[in-house]
Amino acid sequence: MLISIILSARNRASSLSQALQSPKHVAVPDECSCELLVVDNSSTDLTPAVITEAKLPNMVVCPLYEPRIGQSCARNVGVLESRGELIVSTDDDLLYTADWLDKMVGPVRRGGAEEVTGVMHIAPHLERDWMLPPHRTLLAVPSTDSQAATELIGTNMAIHRQVLERVPGFDPELGPGQLGFGEDTLFGAQLRQAGQRTARVPLDAEHHFLPERLTRVNFLSHPKKLRRSAAYTTHHWEHESLKMTRVNFTRKIAQLAVWRAAHPAEVRNSEGMHPREIHHLRSLHLYGQALIERRRPRNYERYGLVKKLGILSTY
Repeated sequence: MLISIILSARNRASSLSQALQSPKHVAVPDECSCELLVVDNSSTDLTPAVITEAKLPNMVVCPLYEPRIGQSCARNVGVLESRGELIVSTDDDLLYTADWLDKMVGPVRRGGAEEVTGVMHIAPHLERDWMLPPHRTLLAVPSTDSQAATELIGTNMAIHRQVLERVPGFDPELGPGQLGFGEDTLFGAQLRQAGQRTARVPLDAEHHFLPERLTRVNFLSHPKKLRRSAAYTTHHWEHESLKMTRVNFTRKIAQLAVWRAAHPAEVRNSEGMHPREIHHLRSLHLYGQALIERRRPRNYERYGLVKKLGILSTY
């Protein structure tokens, strides 16, 4: 059985070098072989050279290129070019243990599931005392007891190729490089709508994201990306309409301003963000993006598995 691992990267040459060394310690499951498809998503740094020079003793490295910016586009190209019966999606800032791959594909190989989400953890040097479940969700490392941990996480997921017959790929309007989040959440929701079974496995894999992601400046963008993506899915896939959208958008602006005026010390923090401010930002951007999406024709039938004709070419 061939396993295809898809890793997409854009302008992350320094972390990618480390990430491409980590798989050499990964054990390929018995009676399996493995290919690693590394997709350069239109990088302007040394990422292409890092990919070209990568060599691993336990798997074939296949360089790919995707000019359209967006992690969904890169993953879709990886899926299209992959040959494996099992497909694993990962990221360029993860470090793996020897049993990582076996745990990821185990439930699919045994026939217990068609999709797997691997629950990883934050690298120890990036842990902070202020981190609560909302922070971990925004960092793509949700707490194991949170609702988000049950959803597919594109940085650590596995699927059986046969599911692509029902759900052909990730929506290129979602995810990093586009609206910011949600491509894996929608993909997982579509798989479950198609009757596919999900397994969640705890992993020792570490997420070594850049320390800059812990800054307040970075957290200001996270709720925006999360709720913009949610507004897209609500309109196009769920066919739901938020009530009093413009009124609530204006109200959320005022509520956020009042909260910040009452908590000046929180606004001056260099790292992290108060969960209440995250909540206000999420609500604000949900209504803001809904004002944009409601003017567009819907891209899916309600709970549809494939984008409507004319948009499929972006897959």
